[in-house]
Amino acid sequence: MSPARAIVWTGAAWFCPIVFAVGVYVGVGEVAPRSGYAVGDLAAASYQLSLVGPLVAAYTAFRFSGFERFVRSLVPVRLGTVVVLRAWWPVVLGAPMSSVLALVLAAGAVPRDAVSWQIVGLVFATVLACACLGLGLARALPVALAVPAAAAIAYWWLVFPGAGDGVLLRNLNAGFVVCCTSATVPSPAMLGGSAVVAVVVTLGVMGLWLFPAWPSVGRPAAAAALVVVCAAAFVGGSVLVESSSTGPTFQAIERRTTAKACSDRSDVAVCVWPENASRVGTVARQVVAVNTRFERAGFDRITAVEEDPGPRSIGTVEFSVHRWMSTADVKYSVVAGYTRAHLACRTGDVDAEPSPLEVTAAGLVGGVPRAELTRRFGADTVAEASRAVGSIAAARTWYERELVADGSCGGDR
Repeated sequence: MSPARAIVWTGAAWFCPIVFAVGVYVGVGEVAPRSGYAVGDLAAASYQLSLVGPLVAAYTAFRFSGFERFVRSLVPVRLGTVVVLRAWWPVVLGAPMSSVLALVLAAGAVPRDAVSWQIVGLVFATVLACACLGLGLARALPVALAVPAAAAIAYWWLVFPGAGDGVLLRNLNAGFVVCCTSATVPSPAMLGGSAVVAVVVTLGVMGLWLFPAWPSVGRPAAAAALVVVCAAAFVGGSVLVESSSTGPTFQAIERRTTAKACSDRSDVAVCVWPENASRVGTVARQVVAVNTRFERAGFDRITAVEEDPGPRSIGTVEFSVHRWMSTADVKYSVVAGYTRAHLACRTGDVDAEPSPLEVTAAGLVGGVPRAELTRRFGADTVAEASRAVGSIAAARTWYERELVADGSCGGDR
């Protein structure tokens, strides 16, 4: 079968654009707004698998039904796998490629490091496995059962584990349920286990066509063989996950270890993730502006800020500076981190969170726009905070009472 005829005959000419459109639609909804962190944005956009996977499995189960009769007539002179691939490559490979293109477009990120490439590869392998699952079910069941079974099995694999509490299954379904913030990456166990499942299903189904008798076996035997392939895939994935150095984890993520971009500007040390390096100057300017107002009110100045500094420590000013954040957002984040650092010092609890009133009062002193604070906490909280820090003397009194308390937290942050 010629390539052009295969593209038309399999329906790939119209089905692959549908896969692409569905992938973009679902992916864009999950990634908005884009963070600029390729791994996180690609992981969020990969949620398209929840619809694309079942769609591809159901389509191949429907369209492939009855094709074994054509293969049977050619088996004496050609391997069944070769016959299937020569006819079905437009869908078997086209659907995964369409899904990957949709993934990259929706995420607005080009993979540049090993982890982001692994996410792209896993999405390709998962859609390919769904296509092969549909091919296998089309051989094992009547079309009226094969289509819903293909969609249901693919959906169960790609969606249900993430909604449940089964730790092992959450590491085998190519799902990035809680991944990834700027400080995390998918765990190698999850990436490896999910890849093993997808690869074994793909190779297992295609490998069955290597046997000359396969196109002629009855449906019960074909169904049994498919069950063995799927069981082998999940056993293989489970063994890899369980034997990994970290083992399966509920969230299937690990802490990001990428070196940060650090710079000292205007007596302020700023450390950000590499994707935000272009905003170091913006951060430094906002910290200087906050410091000017803090020092006027008698507050300790900020000397260092860091994105996601790891396990919180007393005195650390933690902030965020994603590319979609405005300067008001950045200034608010710096002030919130400053308030949190003081509270941790005063209470000894690094996980303590300041009240909205404390953050709002510090924000008013630090120059965070009232509109920004009102949007976050409401007009009543802003009004109450304004009364508490309405003058320089009142602000200093509030600072010593609410943030410093016993005086043990003095000194620059």
